Amino acid sequence: MTLQNLEPFIGEDFAVIAKQIEFRTKQGAKAFGYSANLLPEVCDVFARTQRAGVLNATQRYIADRV
Repeated sequence: MTLQNLEPFIGEDFAVIAKQIEFRTKQGAKAFGYSANLLPEVCDVFARTQRAGVLNATQRYIADRV
């Protein structure tokens, strides 16, 4: 989500919570994911960029669903 049109709307703390975390699946396999704390931040970025009118067509499609 680091496209140029979104960057001005991404806060400094976003990079901290956007780091992948390693975990084990129920089957014991190694997997990677993101903290659930990232979801509201992503939604906020899309909401603010949508209001500002800076989204491309694909990003608008996503923003309409968050």
